[in-house]
Amino acid sequence: MVSIKKKKAKRVERAYTNARKRIEMRGSGYERTSVRAPEGMKFFQFKKAGLYYLEVLPYTVGEGNLYADPGAVHYERTYYAHPRIGADSNTYICPTKTFKTKCPICQERAKLEKAGRDRESLKELEPKERQLYLVFDTKDPEAGVQILDCSYFLFGKQLDATINNADEDEDFPNFFHVEDGLTLKLGVDEKSFNGNKFFAVETVGFKPRKVPLDETLGEALEDLPCLDDLLIQTDYAKLKAIFREGDADDEDEDEDEPVAKKKSKKPAPVKRSKASVEEEDEEDDSD
Repeated sequence: MVSIKKKKAKRVERAYTNARKRIEMRGSGYERTSVRAPEGMKFFQFKKAGLYYLEVLPYTVGEGNLYADPGAVHYERTYYAHPRIGADSNTYICPTKTFKTKCPICQERAKLEKAGRDRESLKELEPKERQLYLVFDTKDPEAGVQILDCSYFLFGKQLDATINNADEDEDFPNFFHVEDGLTLKLGVDEKSFNGNKFFAVETVGFKPRKVPLDETLGEALEDLPCLDDLLIQTDYAKLKAIFREGDADDEDEDEDEPVAKKKSKKPAPVKRSKASVEEEDEEDDSD
């Protein structure tokens, strides 16, 4: 009887995905369209009312920061964003206010304003001021360095006011310095808007650090990301298509072209999808 030798199966290299990653991505609720986080770094959130003790970490400035020159050591990245854009009501960074390039949404707003549209409806298209910070929660050291992405009116405004009202002998403006900086003591309150709850910083205090920042974080201080590089810049054509929901009749525009006045073929409708709590509160406070 002739024996039949079985061929050894050839091992095939397969680029498998990760089931846990899929679960984590689904649980996050949405994919950010304005800010990206470095691999392994999470976004910080205020999860309940009470006191928070945060270290705001300094970083080396890249290109485009609105309040610091490249190479300087700074503590925040201000940017402007349009919320509730497109069919998925996502947030996109305003190219005009943030990158000094053309923005189809701002162009539409200017056109509607010229046509006599009332201010209340135009608020839907106004870019909102937001800020990025690198933070370390002293009460949750296991979380490591995190990114705080928040409305200026829910945190930065209170921080600015506290620093601006400090006495000359109070070293508040240097709170983010590695050597002689201060820990932020934040009083966070729970609020409600249209039946929805959210958290806002009510008070900002400064405390001497118990342990020097370089001892707390060690080499991690040398590997901090540049906040300016974390902003997602959507090119003009793509942002226009999202805003107009892919209207095929729209004229083509060069992406990232400097701001200029041009006529468009027809106005896009003002979208009035349900706003997030933070965005609604921000609009209310900015009046």
